[in-house]
Amino acid sequence: MKLRVHLLILMAVTALGVTMLGSGAVAQQAGSPNIAIDSDLAIQYDTGGMITDQVIIEFNTHAEQRAAQASDILPGVIFDRAMSSRPIARYNITDNSTPFEVITHLRSFSSIAEVYPNYKRSAARIPNDPYYQQLQAEEFQVAQLPTAWDIETGSHSVLVGVIDTGVATAHEDLIDNLVLPGINVREGDQWPNIVEDDSGHGTAVCGVIGAVGNNGIGCAGTAWTVKMLPIRACGGQYLDCDLFDEVEAIDAARLNDCDIINLSIGGIGTISVEEAAVTEAYNAGIVIFSAAGNANPGRLYEATGDPAIDRTSLYYPAALPEVIGVGAIDNNGEKADFSNYGEDILSIMAPGVDIVTTVPDDEVYLYDGVGPPYGLASGTSFSTPMATGVAALILSHYPGLSPDDVRARIEMTAIPMPGPDDDQNGINDHFGYGILNAAGAVGQTGSTGNNFMQVGVAQSPIFPGEVLVIVKALVPMTSPPTINWSMRDTSGGGIVPTSEVDTRPGLYIGRFNPTDTGNISITVTGMTDGAPLTPVTVLYLFGG
Repeated sequence: MKLRVHLLILMAVTALGVTMLGSGAVAQQAGSPNIAIDSDLAIQYDTGGMITDQVIIEFNTHAEQRAAQASDILPGVIFDRAMSSRPIARYNITDNSTPFEVITHLRSFSSIAEVYPNYKRSAARIPNDPYYQQLQAEEFQVAQLPTAWDIETGSHSVLVGVIDTGVATAHEDLIDNLVLPGINVREGDQWPNIVEDDSGHGTAVCGVIGAVGNNGIGCAGTAWTVKMLPIRACGGQYLDCDLFDEVEAIDAARLNDCDIINLSIGGIGTISVEEAAVTEAYNAGIVIFSAAGNANPGRLYEATGDPAIDRTSLYYPAALPEVIGVGAIDNNGEKADFSNYGEDILSIMAPGVDIVTTVPDDEVYLYDGVGPPYGLASGTSFSTPMATGVAALILSHYPGLSPDDVRARIEMTAIPMPGPDDDQNGINDHFGYGILNAAGAVGQTGSTGNNFMQVGVAQSPIFPGEVLVIVKALVPMTSPPTINWSMRDTSGGGIVPTSEVDTRPGLYIGRFNPTDTGNISITVTGMTDGAPLTPVTVLYLFGG
């Protein structure tokens, strides 16, 4: 029996690509001064936000990952936890070695594909106003939600994966919209009720997305009817988590067929494993939202154009191209002081100050005269789920739209806010594409604009096959604006002129006949004093 056990250990160790040492030999430690740290590490990874006593190891196969876990002979580290859907495990460093030293040493093992540092992630919350006020009507009006609810209030056919601290599983205003028992990638099934919230953050996020509406109690979510799958990846007093748990949570959302993912978490720096998880979720048809994060004051994030630098210096996952990054405004439409910004992490802005939402019965951030299970919350953590809820309304009303279609509806109908740094796409560092416009995103008639032109689109009431484009010039025009339209889902498109309305100077109308039903991208261009104006683009659903 002893011989068999020894043989099994030898087979596992051999599979890992480790050379067995004789009884007189000493294994080289990961932190040995004889090891020169790989020169690429300082370029690929910034040490800010790095967890100094952990690494993430990606094995070639699940079998090699399990063999390493069984034998536990990798030098300088001890196994912590493995992902269920990838041959990846988190290891704790057992000596005084740095992550870079451990990575350099373990890269030489033939069973290991790559070794990464682990990074902190945290929920994007800031301290709350100590006094409760009934602000919900005001904050929702900023995002044009009451008008959107005349069109759509949601559907249980849409599933949102809420990656956060869990949820108050028995909350009176959430329970009908929750998919329980949920998933816990942080502590596993041993945690109370699997995903019971120990901080209140996840419960507040769920309330903004989908507190049951029109039920006579509490508050209303952005989507009154929606299914929310709570995935606990963060927790504790400081609402902390890490890249490892975030990636496993994204995988869990994808494998459970979520339509939307809400990530009210983030941090500086990324690794290829996170990029892969987000890309796979996006390719599976999932719309992904992430908070732009908070600072005191809000921080500007700008890409350098050098991918190696940007991967270590931008705020992730909001900076990933498949992700819709969301910043926060107050109820006056001004950028919240705490909200991070920069067009490289930011797509849109949504209300995120004093948001009325759900909290657990024992939530510590409550306010005089209120008490649980409701309270106020501020931060990009709570502007993000408002955008997520609008995406749920869109998918409820227009089932089958792709992530690109949903994103286009949200970005192209946003209420533009001027900035000194507007680029040719009408996006700027302070507001992205603008303020979330639920009515425009959910409605069939698109409308938007900038400092120079306001554009509205509608189906002709007289000729059903014709689309009307109305342009209101806010500055003197050198010549009538031009319309460039194209079908997003099928072929077809063209360029058509506009003509000024005789009795309404500065008002122009153009018309065209689409080649098919579906989403149409309509871009209006114009000139003033011989210079081109910033174009305005509207996404319009024709015949839907």
